[in-house]
Amino acid sequence: MSNHQNIEELFRSKLGEAEITPSKGAWKGVHRQLRMKKFLRFDAGSFNAWYAGALLVAGATAVVLLGTNQPEGQAEAELTPTVIEEIREKNTEGLSREEKRVEKREEKKVELKVEKRKRAAATKEIDRELIESTKENKKKEEEKEAPREQSPATEVQEEPEEMEDKDSILNIHGPVAHFTASETMGCAPLRVEFRSSSVYASSLSWNFGNGTFSQESDPVYTFENAGIYAVALNAFGTGGDSAVYYEVIRVYPAPVAGFELGEDIQQADGSLSTELMNYSTGAYSYSWEMLSEEQTKVGDWSSNEFQPTYSNRDIPEEAGLISLEVLNEHGCTDTAFAEIRDLSTERHDITFPTVFSGNSTGPNGGYYTPNDLRLDIFHPHFSEQPAEYQLRVYSKMGEVIFETRDILQGWDGYYMQTAAASGVYLWVATGTWHNGGTFNLKGDVTLLWSSR
Repeated sequence: MSNHQNIEELFRSKLGEAEITPSKGAWKGVHRQLRMKKFLRFDAGSFNAWYAGALLVAGATAVVLLGTNQPEGQAEAELTPTVIEEIREKNTEGLSREEKRVEKREEKKVELKVEKRKRAAATKEIDRELIESTKENKKKEEEKEAPREQSPATEVQEEPEEMEDKDSILNIHGPVAHFTASETMGCAPLRVEFRSSSVYASSLSWNFGNGTFSQESDPVYTFENAGIYAVALNAFGTGGDSAVYYEVIRVYPAPVAGFELGEDIQQADGSLSTELMNYSTGAYSYSWEMLSEEQTKVGDWSSNEFQPTYSNRDIPEEAGLISLEVLNEHGCTDTAFAEIRDLSTERHDITFPTVFSGNSTGPNGGYYTPNDLRLDIFHPHFSEQPAEYQLRVYSKMGEVIFETRDILQGWDGYYMQTAAASGVYLWVATGTWHNGGTFNLKGDVTLLWSSR
């Protein structure tokens, strides 16, 4: 009969199918005997006499080992396997294979617990050694950092650290290129002042975008021609590295102002007019003025025409120059000047009448003498005889009725030896004075006939 059979199985095996109810006293006695038997037998799942004996032996062994300065847990670790092995051999006698397997599992658990306890003891010992090592190192560092008392004779003077020079700084920091320009756009010629704000650079090189270079720190450059220029600044460091910065400069084309005074033309009222010949290019706006020698505006005459005309009567006494300022779409300007000619000695009085009466007795050839006040001949009145002269008279249909190059010959009112019809006729007189001045006069005259 197996020792693990319980009391109910015992009764059934002995009594078969008979129903017998034990008394309470019998039950207590049986249970008491079973507990004592269980306590004396090894069972890994419960506390028993074998465990108690093993614990007593392990405790005694630990006390002995501690007395000989052995590390904590070492004696227990050495003794426990032997004790457990003896208990296991004595207690497994008479057990079945299954029961032995269970016993081995329980023994394995005990071994694991012992191993865990052993590792904990080793860890504790390592921690203790680390703490001691840390305290030792800290103490050494404090002794090392503590100021040493030195006598004046043996005091060590620390040498001052040398200041880093510019080259060493440049070796640490790469160059940074940058600059500013006084103008980034404008009209040609455009003068630009460049100012470098580069740092960590040992040398600079400028490229103005048109094949022109400079190694100055802050150059001044004039862009003569219109265009878009990419100005580059190269900054070089002492280590051979470099940096570049760009800025675009836009230069717009400027107009060109130019003119000259044309011929002085004699007008019918005796005044002289001068046409201004404009040769300006690249402009769309024009401004003409009369200026003094100090280039301040004088008089009331001005014009915005492309090619205006002024009269000698428009010229104030203080005027000495005529100015032309031109403007283009970019806002660029240019100005030209010319001296006003002195016309006081070039005023040639030549005038023509507006009406005359032909001689009804017949044609007379139209000749007259200077300062002749005859009213039967159409002729000019003048103070100086011109070097060249031409007079033409036209009908309303544009037909030439009379023509002469002799200033002393006028029109007598006849055409092809026949009296012309009464009415209005047009005339044109042109010529050149001895000083080179010219005149070009136009007007109309009324022909009347007296009663025959």
